[in-house]
Amino acid sequence: MTRKKNKSRKNRKGPKIDSNLCKKQVVLKDAVEKPSTISACMIVKNEEQFLEKCLISVKDYVDEIIIVDTGSTDSTVEIAKRFTDKIYFHLWENSFSKARNQALRYAKGDWIFTIDGDEELMTGSGPHMRMAVRNAEDSDIIYVKIYSSYANGTKKSFHNSERLFRNNGKIHYEGSVHNQVVGGTSALNSPISIWHYGYDVDEKKALEKFERTTGLLKKEIEKDPLNPMHHHNLSISYFSRHMNEEAVSEALRAIELSNSQKNNNNLYAWSYFIASMGYYRMGRLKEAKKYAEQSLHKYWWFISVSRGKRETCPNLSNIRGIVSQNLFSIIC
Repeated sequence: MTRKKNKSRKNRKGPKIDSNLCKKQVVLKDAVEKPSTISACMIVKNEEQFLEKCLISVKDYVDEIIIVDTGSTDSTVEIAKRFTDKIYFHLWENSFSKARNQALRYAKGDWIFTIDGDEELMTGSGPHMRMAVRNAEDSDIIYVKIYSSYANGTKKSFHNSERLFRNNGKIHYEGSVHNQVVGGTSALNSPISIWHYGYDVDEKKALEKFERTTGLLKKEIEKDPLNPMHHHNLSISYFSRHMNEEAVSEALRAIELSNSQKNNNNLYAWSYFIASMGYYRMGRLKEAKKYAEQSLHKYWWFISVSRGKRETCPNLSNIRGIVSQNLFSIIC
């Protein structure tokens, strides 16, 4: 009996293993473990002052550097050639989004990292960037902190920006001046940081930038006068030049349009800030208090979030704290 039992076990056939299935599993495993690639995409024009510093900061953390030059007359291109051979030339067509989208079309990486020629990836952020794309899961946009200095380096500010996103053919830029990233579905915060040098420039460059920006924004308003974002962006430009009456006028128009359209983009908290501070600068404290209080009422949740050290509203950054501080200084 025992011998027959052993014999039957010997002759018993197990399930047939599909060798092709094993190969597929190995390939799938390799695909999962393969690190995501990153393309740094830049548009430049006469960026010789900071470009080398910028490229040194990113070169070890991206897989390719794509540069679209829109008409440099200084040594920008020569500097760029020391870091990449992927330099392309396009005429400037009065649209930052169009130029940025041209750069995106050359990118081969799984992710796009956008950085400007007057910016620098801050120390320690390179490894954070690699880790962020590795752990992104279903997110297709990763926010990056942008730090800036202004007023001859005596003041600093920061905001969050969609600088790292999947190269999926859907995410792109819109808007001729303050271009917006559109097409994303899920965003993720990160500790990646960039330092922006562009606001601390001499008066000549600052005036040239102001005139270029306001000119483009006025054209956008002519084409699309009911878009609150154009008025908001124009108010920012006026505010930066201490043109307080003009800044307040455009900020109030942005607030009026966004409210009437039930547009709850949290970025318009900055419109309230400009309206409040514009009035404050002009000594009109009653109006300044009014818009500071309206901001606190409309964005009441942000102060509790800020105290909790969380950033559920990446575009607002520290706007809430700034407005509340202004309110208290006005009241007192």
